[in-house]
Amino acid sequence: MTLKFLKKLSDKEPGPRRLAITYATLTFISLLLLWQQAGQWVENRLKADAQAQMVIQLDSIGASLSLAINQRLATINGLTAFTLTHATVPETEFSMREFETFAAGLQSSVTGIRNIAVAPGGVMQYVYPFEANKSVLGYEPLKDPRPNVRDEVNRAIESRQIILSMPYELIQGGLGIIALQAVFYEDTYWGLTNIVADLPPLLEDAGLIPAPAGLEVAIIDQSGRVFFGEPDLLASDPVIFTIPLPEGNWQMAGAPNGGWKTIYAGELAFFQAMGLLIVALLAAVAYLTTNRRERLAALVQKRTGELAQSNNELQQELAERLKAEKAMQESEQRYRQLIETSPIGILVHTDGEIVFANQSAAALLQAVSSEDLIGTLMMDYVHSDFRKLVQTRVQNTLSQQPAPALVEKLIGVDGAVIEVEVRGISLVYQGKHSVLVFINDVTERLQAEAERERLLNQIQEQVKRVQQIMDSVPEGVLLLDADGQVVLTNPAAARLLRMLANAGAGDKLTYLGERPLSHFLSPPPEGNSHEVKANDRRFKIIAQATESGPMAKGWVLVIRDITKEREIQQHVQEQDRLAAVGQLAAGIAHDFNNILAVIVLYTQLTLQTIELPPQARERLEVIKQQSNRAAHLVQQILDFSRRSVLKREIIDLAPFLQELSKLLERTLPETIQVKMAIQPGVYQANLDPTRIQQAVMNLSINARDAMPGGGTLCIQLDHQQIEPDETPPLAEINPGLWIRLSVTDTWTGIPTQDLPHIFNPFFTTKEVGKGSGLGMAQVYGIVKQHEGHIHVDTQPGQGTTFTLYLPALPSPGLVSVKDGIVSVTEGIGQTVLIVEDELMTREALVESVKALNYQPLAAADGQEALALAEQHKEEIALILTDMVMPNMGGEALLQALMRKGIAIPVVLLSGYPLTEAGARLHAQAFADYLQKPVGLGQLAKVMTRVINKFAL
Repeated sequence: MTLKFLKKLSDKEPGPRRLAITYATLTFISLLLLWQQAGQWVENRLKADAQAQMVIQLDSIGASLSLAINQRLATINGLTAFTLTHATVPETEFSMREFETFAAGLQSSVTGIRNIAVAPGGVMQYVYPFEANKSVLGYEPLKDPRPNVRDEVNRAIESRQIILSMPYELIQGGLGIIALQAVFYEDTYWGLTNIVADLPPLLEDAGLIPAPAGLEVAIIDQSGRVFFGEPDLLASDPVIFTIPLPEGNWQMAGAPNGGWKTIYAGELAFFQAMGLLIVALLAAVAYLTTNRRERLAALVQKRTGELAQSNNELQQELAERLKAEKAMQESEQRYRQLIETSPIGILVHTDGEIVFANQSAAALLQAVSSEDLIGTLMMDYVHSDFRKLVQTRVQNTLSQQPAPALVEKLIGVDGAVIEVEVRGISLVYQGKHSVLVFINDVTERLQAEAERERLLNQIQEQVKRVQQIMDSVPEGVLLLDADGQVVLTNPAAARLLRMLANAGAGDKLTYLGERPLSHFLSPPPEGNSHEVKANDRRFKIIAQATESGPMAKGWVLVIRDITKEREIQQHVQEQDRLAAVGQLAAGIAHDFNNILAVIVLYTQLTLQTIELPPQARERLEVIKQQSNRAAHLVQQILDFSRRSVLKREIIDLAPFLQELSKLLERTLPETIQVKMAIQPGVYQANLDPTRIQQAVMNLSINARDAMPGGGTLCIQLDHQQIEPDETPPLAEINPGLWIRLSVTDTWTGIPTQDLPHIFNPFFTTKEVGKGSGLGMAQVYGIVKQHEGHIHVDTQPGQGTTFTLYLPALPSPGLVSVKDGIVSVTEGIGQTVLIVEDELMTREALVESVKALNYQPLAAADGQEALALAEQHKEEIALILTDMVMPNMGGEALLQALMRKGIAIPVVLLSGYPLTEAGARLHAQAFADYLQKPVGLGQLAKVMTRVINKFAL
């Protein structure tokens, strides 16, 4: 056709012009064909560049989308841990209030959470927020009509991993994703935890809503369904990006709005225009060169003007092109700056050699700058335990196979081991197939996970302890639903229910004892409980309605067998009567012991007479024996409530607490001063040193927490001899020798309303997450295990004192010397002042002192004795004084002597057991103490020891 056109044209035109037209036409056609080929090549090149830019943009969006999904998945880990702690232990009620509080915290941590649900046994029973999601209550995923939903639940149970669904049309409406995880307790399936996240907030976090300017994106789920964007996009040759997920991968397709040509349409049009212009110009040149010479000059001039104009247009086009290239360079610079300042380490390696690294990657690997990493081998920074795995992952990444994020170990430039999470994707960098690596330091995250695991174990252990306590409490605790059916019981409740109603868990209660159930569910006429009798036993029943949770409108019943309590009340009344008897015995003990003292002393003095006939000596022995029996009977009356003490490891608490104080000074803050006040003496007791140290440490730490602003911690140790006729510090303390260990703080004291509960397990006044409430209960248990007692004395604004009473082994200074016919150590004529208000006792003591070769002085009371002591202070070697006397007793006499500076040793005589005040004075001032009736041998030994000691 072209040849026919040329022939027809040449027939019409004259020779030179015809030849020029022919050459020009052929030139134009040839150049036009070349222009078409070049245009196709340029268009392909421009499209490849646009797609490379699209890969970078999609990678950033994909990373953000992956992060947003992982944030949603992290919430189900927390929900599962919470469920394990609060719901999986048998017979532990799963509180709706606790669930809602926890779920509210989860929902606030991540945007777009539609609901948070727990499905015990696979049935949705707990959902938050409730009002917006009531429609899912009772929903059973395993009975869902959609096979893929049932398949996901089965896979969650079989794999015990988090299962992420493809986007669903939710029951509540809208499109969202569902994360499932099966809960197992002691390898037994318990139920499901469920997180539903709306899709729009997820895409908004990834930067897809609102849609990026100039970009059209479509996301395809695991089944190949386009759930976001237009399906038609897949037919427009989009760039495909893979998003790895636990349950298969999503694909993200991206293309420019309006097609690829919208990106490079201007450049392509410019090239095409320039090509056509050049073709036309060359065709014109061919025509002009073959045309007639006389027309050449005019044509050249005309064409020159046209070329000048074209040149101006070309210059303008070139200027616009340079401007566009500059804008592209600025865009690339911004992208590079974004990569360089990213907190995540980013690097690219080609054939194993690092060709690019940002500053975060350099800092993570302890390099001075990113340039120090360029040219080094990537495997040199991989820990030897992970090299084979990393090599396999690199090959999979280069071959476009899935390579999910991996936690591994890298080695820094300085040799330090860093735990990181690594994710790699394949890309073309500088014309070569390379791997783009994202590195995130997860050291803190792993430490946090380890801490969370530790706390979870601690919480589970506390739950077990609570369960053990509930199982061991004597009160029966049971839960009824709204119809009166028994839902849960503790062992005590199961036993009591059989006695009261012949019923158990699962049965419907209609009566308790002889009364209908409704009687106990109504307010009692007095107090807060009902009482009922059954089988000659008496029970107290407290009913409390449940107002929220799955058991709303139900009832919690606490049943306590108070038969023993009533018996104890009667026993207490009996003990009160016995206490009255003890007080009466104490009232006569002094006089009775004085009488026995006279009999015993005169008997022993007479027995010292060698010339006694055998029959008289035998009768005196009978008198002595019966006197001892009488003294023993008095002692039995005073000791009727004393308990025997089991023998343990014998330790002295004085040096033990001195060593413990050093530990406390190192442990407590510097703002708290530790003071030790240990009275002289030996504090031997049968104790477990480790447990006693634990009790003192608990009390000290409790005092520390009570003094946040600092203060003084005082630990006191002394003896307290409690006689049967004394009123003990606590009603339950038995007579005997006790070690009194007190721990005192100087803070504000314990509020009155809290005082009755301080030893209750899990009771604490501290803030949440600062205390478990077991410390004081532990102290109480340790003391009781040692047959001891504990008392608290507190006043608002005056601090608190915890006093431990521990049974002590008798110290030598307070042990009575057993009497008999022994060799008596006599004096050498020293003067002894005897102070006794009972005439017969005083005369017996005078005769005894004379018999022991001492010179006696006698006084009827303390005032007379004080006058004699002032008059003969240089002569008197010892004062023997009664404790209780008219006008001035033994304690007042001792204090008067001390005030006047008369340094004469004083031995205390008393028919009463040593009181707390007397024991304190004995430890501080009395030389010794003798319990009436005193034997002649005992009197001789004590007098000799004291006089010799003070004579040194």
